[in-house]
Amino acid sequence: MGKKEEITKKKENFPKKKKKISEKKKKFPKKREKFPKKKKNFGKKNENIYLTKIFSLGERVKQIIDRSAHLHIEWNPRDIYRQWVQKLETSTGIQTELKHDATIDEALKVREVREILTENISTLCTLVEGFLNAITGSASSLPYGLRYIARILYEALQEKFPEEKEEALLLPVGNLIYYRFLNPAICAPEAFDVIDLEINKG
Repeated sequence: MGKKEEITKKKENFPKKKKKISEKKKKFPKKREKFPKKKKNFGKKNENIYLTKIFSLGERVKQIIDRSAHLHIEWNPRDIYRQWVQKLETSTGIQTELKHDATIDEALKVREVREILTENISTLCTLVEGFLNAITGSASSLPYGLRYIARILYEALQEKFPEEKEEALLLPVGNLIYYRFLNPAICAPEAFDVIDLEINKG
């Protein structure tokens, strides 16, 4: 009977030990959750500093918004042609005999359409060059983590494709930096705290 009593005592003590282990496991994830949050906030802070102070994205977007009422950057000849025909009919009050569904070649035959297209492309190029110069001029100030990833990617591509030219290897690196970091902030600056797009109620 003495051996059976010892076994039962061990069985009674076993669940208590298991409970202590389970309690430790429950507490562990809470400690782990702190690091990703700090890391995320740190990265976001660096990104925001670059976008607002160095790249000055907020100021550039505000300039475009301020000009949006009079900003024309349409570069599709067919759309320009339709807008031109509608404007002509509105100003004269007479429906013209011009086609509303002209092809690109037909639209480009109209002198006014070509002039508007040239002016719009010039305006669009000026805006794009402003962003491009800001990006290339601040490349050395990009967040360190992003520059490090770009360098590792470039070195990996060099090792895998040793015969490729530098321009070809830098293309995917540029795509990484622009499409994963800059483009989202340019398209949705309010989501990155770069600009406040609240509606003016006054």
